[in-house]
Amino acid sequence: MRTLDVWLYGRRAGRLEQADGALRFAYADDYLAGGGPPLSRSLPLTGERAGWLERELG
Repeated sequence: MRTLDVWLYGRRAGRLEQADGALRFAYADDYLAGGGPPLSRSLPLTGERAGWLERELG
């Protein structure tokens, strides 16, 4: 598995993961608790891991 921490305005917003050819993003718990803005409309602020990249890139 490969991972990439995603930062927005100096705060770690979450982590992008690539495993078995799939890309997934999950917001960091402290980012969700701190009320930061979503990264995009396709990534609403939730505590669930999003597999949105498969839809966007597929």
